Amino acid sequence: MNQKKARFHMTHAIHRFTLAGCCLAALLLMTAPLCAQVPDEFTNLKVLDKDIGKQDLIGIMKGWAGGLGVRCNHCHVGPDNLQGMDFATDEKEHKRATRAMVEMVRTINSQYLGSWEDEALEGKGEDDGVTCFTCHRGQPRPPHKLSEVLTETALSEGTDAAMTQYKSLKQEHYGAGLYDFSEGTFGQVAQAAIEAGKPEVGLEVLRSSLEVYPESADLHAFLGMGLVQSGDADGAAEAFAKALQLDPDNANAKRGKMMLERMGN
Repeated sequence: MNQKKARFHMTHAIHRFTLAGCCLAALLLMTAPLCAQVPDEFTNLKVLDKDIGKQDLIGIMKGWAGGLGVRCNHCHVGPDNLQGMDFATDEKEHKRATRAMVEMVRTINSQYLGSWEDEALEGKGEDDGVTCFTCHRGQPRPPHKLSEVLTETALSEGTDAAMTQYKSLKQEHYGAGLYDFSEGTFGQVAQAAIEAGKPEVGLEVLRSSLEVYPESADLHAFLGMGLVQSGDADGAAEAFAKALQLDPDNANAKRGKMMLERMGN
């Protein structure tokens, strides 16, 4: 599978998930009251067709609201119950930002995704592409990567606090597509801590992560690499051996073992 085709299939999978998430969120967030309060004629439309039908406009607004997990008054001026909502005014910054985001999404879908060769678009449906949900994942602001969140906590509050945060976020958000809870996230946190001049924090993160993923050959190999850098050759050899026991073909563990052999250990 070539690179473009792989990227398309990834986008295609994200979009299928996006549609399901947006539809469910829209049903929960915006129901009959919106239809009753939306005027029959629209003013100040700048990114939508000025002749758009009422039901079409409501459907688009529901999709946007679902993608961000918000209600109408996030962008429009008026109360939560929509009574007397001023849909036309551009007073709120969120509404102005939404227009820019819509233009960006259109550009991505038409000029980038829409420009791939036919072979890369195999199985492409007319609705495939990125949406608000692709980045926002049902949050008003696109979430930070989990590794960034945990790194900040580990460096400022310690490894125990970061692991508590990981477990709490996983319990609350697992399955929602909001964060990457896989073992690779801990490797990223450890690397970030090392780059920040805190190698001891990186080692603590890797040791703690093995309590969550004890059978992860990659994490054992990452720990071995960290121990090599810290000068603990015996600990590194043990970590590499465990990694290779779990996965005899683990490239990082093989590389680490060779490093130790060249060092005379």
